[in-house]
Amino acid sequence: MIHGNAIWRLHHDLVAMGTALGLHCYPGTPEFSIHSELTKRVSALLFKGDKEIALFTGRPPALTRHYQTCPLPLDISDAALLTGGDLLQREIDNLDGNWWNRDGRLHSATLIRNLLMVSIVHDEVMELFVANNGEQTIHKERVEALKGKTAEIYQSMPSFRNFDKEGLVASLNASEKWRVLVGAHLHLDYLRVHLDLERLSTERGYESKEKLHEIARELVEIIVFFWRERDRVLDKQYNYDFMIMSYGMPSTGILCAGLLKQTQYPSQVPPSMKLPTSEVVQNLSLMMGFLEWVRPHAGSYKLCQRMAKVIRRVLDRGFEPTLELMDT
Repeated sequence: MIHGNAIWRLHHDLVAMGTALGLHCYPGTPEFSIHSELTKRVSALLFKGDKEIALFTGRPPALTRHYQTCPLPLDISDAALLTGGDLLQREIDNLDGNWWNRDGRLHSATLIRNLLMVSIVHDEVMELFVANNGEQTIHKERVEALKGKTAEIYQSMPSFRNFDKEGLVASLNASEKWRVLVGAHLHLDYLRVHLDLERLSTERGYESKEKLHEIARELVEIIVFFWRERDRVLDKQYNYDFMIMSYGMPSTGILCAGLLKQTQYPSQVPPSMKLPTSEVVQNLSLMMGFLEWVRPHAGSYKLCQRMAKVIRRVLDRGFEPTLELMDT
């Protein structure tokens, strides 16, 4: 099992190899081919993976958007790409002006395109968190512009980006389930970007925590929903460890802090910023069960156990005031 710094070092070796091969600046070819399209896909996944590692470790990314000039892959099926010829040309001719397929189909390239688009925006958001360029003030206008840019990119994506809980429950086949899972993943990515932007806004006094709490509640609710409904997607490999680490822990921490302050110092919390106690306590309790469900062989096991203990102590402290939050 590989942990922590070893993953970070291996990832940087991977990025170094990718940039040495020119994946980040691959210009494509005048005629689309399996080589050009697969190269674009690998380049996009390398950039996306770099953002995930940077978000998880809190370290600067190894590759930024300033150097990622490789174009998006075409939204065509793997079958057409491998077959080539007339089938490939028909699918290319059927793409719209932004190179999305017009049939609403979900290809592997469709997902990769979406992930890269969100990752490029997230790279800009991360720059505000980890960059140290002597700029002490992050202007409100820049944060608001990034919020608008994120929403614009999200709206430009195909319609399956809209996550529908009932869609998973009602799905009758693997294809329908996969569309719901992909839509959920894209929606979680979108919410995570906005969560980071709202954190910037609240930390610098631009806005209250009302919107931050709203986004955190939605993130936790979706993650808890997937854990409750996990038996419905047994035929699909889905990385719950990744979901809870990337999307669950930041939002859970925000709700824990908000709930603790609300129960310990209620007079200091304005009415508009009060969390719905029943909903938050129920979801935090389920999240605690999710964290404790992670198996000991998982790389995130110890961190999940620590977070579960934090939630338990927050709930104990909130409703049993005589208990201490942390061990002395």
